Amino acid sequence: EAIERAAGAVLGGRTPAVLAVPAGPRALGVAAYTSGLGPLLGHWLEFGLLEAPEDAAAVLALHLAHGRRRAERLAAELARALDRLAAAGLHATVLKGAHTARAYFPEPGTRPMADLDLAVWPREGDGGRALEAAERALERAGYRVRKRQPRVERSEWLAPGSPDVPRSLEL
Repeated sequence: EAIERAAGAVLGGRTPAVLAVPAGPRALGVAAYTSGLGPLLGHWLEFGLLEAPEDAAAVLALHLAHGRRRAERLAAELARALDRLAAAGLHATVLKGAHTARAYFPEPGTRPMADLDLAVWPREGDGGRALEAAERALERAGYRVRKRQPRVERSEWLAPGSPDVPRSLEL
């Protein structure tokens, strides 16, 4: 509720908003993670749009630092994947989080995301085999398949060395 009130105030232009944290910094960390607002709250604190007790501010600054590092890793992985697909003669469109993080958030690290969503467009005369070509290109680049959904022509891939489960429920 405290996060909801503070976010509503900032988004409504009532700044600086105050984040009242009744349950302590650890509970705030979990709530900020599960709501997906931790990095954005940290950003607002950094830019003076939000005020919070020192221990809460430290937790949210950590959320923002993690969000920024994750955004850097994902941006590098996005560039790598797009390069591999382009080298295979495929055109891809960036969807969802990787797009909205840049278009609608103050900085990419404030939009939590754990994956990259791409739509791969068929090449002229490929007979509808763009997904197969994309999968081969990703496999050659060291990605590993996590799941395939052939009926909807969709697959999920893990980057080399990436974990497939969250490391924490607090960050």
